[in-house]
Amino acid sequence: AAEYKERLTKVEKVLGDRTIDNTMAGAVRRLEEFYKYKTDDKNVLLAAQLSLESLFNNLAMRLAHHKRPEFVPPSGVTLKDVEAALKHLEQVEQERSVALHAELNRQIKLVELNGQHATLSQNLMAWGAEKEAFLRKKELIESVSAAQLHLRLLDAFDKEAEAAKQTNVKRLQDLGAYLAAERYEHVSSVREREVAVHATFDTLGKLSAAKRPDLDDSLAREVHKEKVRLMFRQHTEKNEALNQWIKESASYLTARELILLTSEAHVHLSLLQQFENEKVSMNDTAVAELKSLGKAIITAKYSTKYSQWEFEHPEEILARAKSADDEWVRLAELSAEKKRVLDDHMRREDLNEKTMVVFQQHTDRYRNLERWISSKEAY
Repeated sequence: AAEYKERLTKVEKVLGDRTIDNTMAGAVRRLEEFYKYKTDDKNVLLAAQLSLESLFNNLAMRLAHHKRPEFVPPSGVTLKDVEAALKHLEQVEQERSVALHAELNRQIKLVELNGQHATLSQNLMAWGAEKEAFLRKKELIESVSAAQLHLRLLDAFDKEAEAAKQTNVKRLQDLGAYLAAERYEHVSSVREREVAVHATFDTLGKLSAAKRPDLDDSLAREVHKEKVRLMFRQHTEKNEALNQWIKESASYLTARELILLTSEAHVHLSLLQQFENEKVSMNDTAVAELKSLGKAIITAKYSTKYSQWEFEHPEEILARAKSADDEWVRLAELSAEKKRVLDDHMRREDLNEKTMVVFQQHTDRYRNLERWISSKEAY
C-alpha cells in the first residue's frame, strides 16, 4: 500500500504539471500521452488497487478464521486511505483532462485566428499590388475632364486606403496582438505579414503623394491648353471676320461705278475716303488685335518639371498675320487705282460741266446775234 501510494503521488505530480509547450504539436502530444496514461497506466493502477484490496481481504479472512486479532494497517495506508488517494488522483486526472483539452482548443483557436490573419494579409497584399499598379501607371491625359477624372480616382483611392487602415489593417493588428499575447508558436510569421502589409501601405502612401502633383500639373496644363485653344478659336473668328471685310473691301475697290455728274464723283470720292478711314481703323483694331492675340498664343508656353506644352501650329498663326499684311498692301493698291479712276471721272465731268457752260454762253450769243440779224434784215 505504501508503494502504491508513492506511485500515485508520482503520477499526481505528472498529472499536476500545468506547463504547456504553447504549440499545437505539443498540445496534441500531451493529450495523446494523457490518453495513453488512461488506457495503459490507469488500468495498471486500478488493477493494483484491486490486488491490494484482495490481499487485505484474504489476510483479514485468514486472521478471522484463526481467531486472531484484526489487522489494522498503519495510518495513511488503510484501504480508505488508498481509495481516497486514488479518488484524489482521479480528480487531478479530471483537472488535467480539462486543462489539456482547453489548451488544445486554445491552440485550435490560435491556428484559426492565424489562418484569418494570413487570409486577411493576403487579401490586403493583393489589394495593395493592384493599387500599386494603378499608382505607378502614367496616364496619357489630353483633356481637362480626363485630368479631373484621374484626380477623382486618386481621391477615391486615398479614401479607400484610409478606410482599409481603419478596418482591415486594424483587424489585422488586433489579431496579431492577440496571437502575440497568447504566445502563438508562429508569431514571427504573423509579425512578418504585418510588416509586409505596413510596408505596402507606406509604399502606396508615397506613390499617391508622388502621383498627385503630377495629376495636378496635368490638370493645370490642360486648363492652360484649353485657354490657349479658346484664344485660337477667337483668333480664327477674328481672322475670318477680317478676311470677310477684306473680301468685301476688295469687291468694293474693284467695282467701277457709272458716274455722269461731278456731284456723283464727289460722293464716290468721299466714300473712298471713308473706306480709307475705316481701313486705318481696321488696321489699328482688328489687325492689331489679330497679331497681338497670335503673339499671345505662340508665347503661351507651359513648362514645369512634370510636363511641357506649346501651341502645335504656330506657322498657321504667322501665316494669318502675313496674309493680313499682304492683303493690306493689295487693298492699298486697289484703293489707289480706284482713286485714279474716280479722279479721272471728276476731271472729265468737271470739264464737261465747264464746256456746257461755255456752250450755253455760245448759244445765248448765237440767239442774240440771230435776233439782231432778223431785225436788221427786216429793216
